Amino acid sequence: MPNPGVFHGAPLRFLEARLPGYFTAACEGYGTEFLAEVQREYFKIWKPNAVVDEQLTDEEIEQILANDAEDEDDLLVKPVQEDDETLEAFDARMEEFSEAKKRVAVKCGQMDRWFQYRFRKAQESNMKDSETFRRLMAKLTGTDTGPGRRRPAYVIWARDNAELIEGLLRDYWMKKLNLKDEASIRLEVIEKEFAKLSEDQQKSCADEALAEFSKSCSQGVLGAPRSAILFWASDNYAAVDSLVAGEVAETQKAVKFLKKGSSAYVAVRQEVVKRAFDSLSTEEKKQWSDTAKSEHEARVEKWNKEKNLPFPQDPESLQKCINGISNFLTPILEGVHEATGWCFSLFSGGPEPVDKGRLNTVALHIGKSAGPVQMTFGAAFHPQIKQSFNPLFGKFLKRTYSVVECRRRALDSSSQNRLADGVEDTTFAVVYDSVDDRATGDGSESQKSTPV
Repeated sequence: MPNPGVFHGAPLRFLEARLPGYFTAACEGYGTEFLAEVQREYFKIWKPNAVVDEQLTDEEIEQILANDAEDEDDLLVKPVQEDDETLEAFDARMEEFSEAKKRVAVKCGQMDRWFQYRFRKAQESNMKDSETFRRLMAKLTGTDTGPGRRRPAYVIWARDNAELIEGLLRDYWMKKLNLKDEASIRLEVIEKEFAKLSEDQQKSCADEALAEFSKSCSQGVLGAPRSAILFWASDNYAAVDSLVAGEVAETQKAVKFLKKGSSAYVAVRQEVVKRAFDSLSTEEKKQWSDTAKSEHEARVEKWNKEKNLPFPQDPESLQKCINGISNFLTPILEGVHEATGWCFSLFSGGPEPVDKGRLNTVALHIGKSAGPVQMTFGAAFHPQIKQSFNPLFGKFLKRTYSVVECRRRALDSSSQNRLADGVEDTTFAVVYDSVDDRATGDGSESQKSTPV
């Protein structure tokens, strides 16, 4: 089951509404200050020592913030000042103050991690299953992974029979751990519950079962009489079924835990798969072997065909690669930074297809300054870069890409996001800027900083 997270309802909507502003602030170099403001607003709405009301509407939240807008002296946790109250009361207030500080620290950490997690998830989605970046990495590292080895026939068979394999694995663990199946559990539950009845109750069930049998015989229905315990179980089916469901759930939970947590799971699964595959007929095994061979030949043919081809230049493929710039290059720059001890700033730019071919730039900065406030080059000198370097770099891009070229690369419609709509880890100070709007034909220039 996926992690439901610590924020729900109104608090979750509150944070989601502030994500775009946080992205912009982070790339402008004041992400910490913006987050502090978000946290201050959060505790204006949900006090540290109060129960979080998840049912608040957006209108109610805005009203609370509007009412407190002029209260600049309202602290998240007000310190305790010793006055004429008793020592016991002062100590109680100090303890309450300490607990509130702890709650604030925990919740602030949760909010910080909430934003960072979404940064990383969007990073990963940009490059998932990217054939272009895989080929590019092979060129950079000088290693060619090739199409991979041919998969064994039993692996192909197991892939197409996943439900069967899961059932076999479940049976394996139940047998190994001496766990019971549902039928055995039901019988055990019935016997246990019937044994709790008094002797008179058990005798009454036996008499009723015998009377039922006599009535059936008089009607010409032949058969063996039901036992008292089965007669009782049929009259208490709902209660028995509920108890059985609980026991079965516990058994399945144990099997699921062992399947996921056991270090021997991979070896056991391979053993179960091989044993099941070996039980197939010779003809079936040959068919799966032929399937494995044909799939491998198709992969080899595709690899040989694509490995020497130039990278695709259609707008959609270009946009996919543009969206993965930070995720692809940041680990490389970080590794070189660690190996050399140098700081690095990478400036790149060109037409962005999904932004109608406008000239946009992205800068990656690795390495931080010394001192109490450590900052990357992009964060420390962002105003100067924006005012001096970006216009110069923009002129170069305008000389490199004509209006016709920008329009040629434009995507009329796409399911992809702009580079600015992605998210990044602010540790690397990834800065996105727009150079101009020449591709739209209005000739205007604009500069804006939004996150990758």
